[in-house]
Amino acid sequence: METINELYSPEEISRLEKKRKVWRAVFWCVALAALAVCAVLALLTRTANELQMRRLAILVSVAAGWADLYIRRFVIADTGHEITHARMLLDSERETCEGVLTVTKERLRIRNSVAIRMVQLDDHGTVRRIKVIETKAGELAKLNGVRVRLCLANGYAAAWERL
Repeated sequence: METINELYSPEEISRLEKKRKVWRAVFWCVALAALAVCAVLALLTRTANELQMRRLAILVSVAAGWADLYIRRFVIADTGHEITHARMLLDSERETCEGVLTVTKERLRIRNSVAIRMVQLDDHGTVRRIKVIETKAGELAKLNGVRVRLCLANGYAAAWERL
């Protein structure tokens, strides 16, 4: 038997928090840079170039707005959800189960939470469906067809051990 392998370590949670902090700074840099560019465009505007400057200001505002929306929704928010999920996995009460592991292709996105993947654990004909966070499904996919012991926290795979 191997040792228990946690899906998340405290060090990884710290790394995710740093990632979120960096992307928050990027978010604000994009917003402030767009504001500065639009201010400069306003200062450079004259009667003869008003139409071009207005179009440039609109282009800069729209591009920066979409970039910030993307960063906020798909980077900062998802990283925050992953941090919350990882803390839950480490802090919750656990149960264990054993069986032959199969990571399915079934995916589910929980609103305002993490994306998950379904895992099947077959213990001599008794099949149990377990959820695992999508970002860690690849780690478990390496164990397809192998008998494992899974530690579960609130129905989610939190740690594994090859048997």
